Amino acid sequence: MAGKHPGDQSKNHRSRLRKRYSAGGADSFDDYLLMELLLFEFIPRVDTYPAAHSLIDTFGSIEKVFGASKNELMKIEGIGPKTAERIVFFGEVMERAVAERLSSVSLLTESSASPYLIWTFRNLEADTSALLLLDSKGRLMERNTFLPGENKEGAILEAAGVILKNRKPKYAVLAHKHPKYTDEPSSEDLTVTKGFAALCEEMGTIALEHYIVTDTEVVPIMHLSRDKG
Repeated sequence: MAGKHPGDQSKNHRSRLRKRYSAGGADSFDDYLLMELLLFEFIPRVDTYPAAHSLIDTFGSIEKVFGASKNELMKIEGIGPKTAERIVFFGEVMERAVAERLSSVSLLTESSASPYLIWTFRNLEADTSALLLLDSKGRLMERNTFLPGENKEGAILEAAGVILKNRKPKYAVLAHKHPKYTDEPSSEDLTVTKGFAALCEEMGTIALEHYIVTDTEVVPIMHLSRDKG
């Protein structure tokens, strides 16, 4: 629910809000006031509460505001091109920081890989694939993301083959995003999984897993195939 508009937009309002933040941190603010406080840094001498309110109501959360495009942001009254660019930039910095934190641990297990994959795929289109290259300790060396389009199986394996040949990682993980309505592997997924395992063996790399990624779940295809077999 939206916080009550503070009403007083005098020259002291910004100062009081900053002091409140200094005293209690972000936990003392609802999303609307936190976004208003951020917009202080982008928009001088203007009541930023209405724009902050509209951003949260339109996109649903602070995270989704930062994931929005410049054009989407500029549809909000009070958000011009410069402010939109700054929000996008801030979001990109935040995304890199979170991704670095999530990928700084070993990604050798499903439990450790899941948070990183769900975060990475959250704003990507269905059928987007990612190839993760891991070092001998399971830490992320490199992530390659691609949307294969037509001839899905061939395109994914061709792209993975080129990358593996050039980089020669100890471990490799393949993952792709499924539509929201299913987390069951398709026949194409099973074909890609077999091809990926064979490709890694040929390249001297250990194929850890091929994951299906939804908005909330990560499903290991290779693990499921072994259990069924």
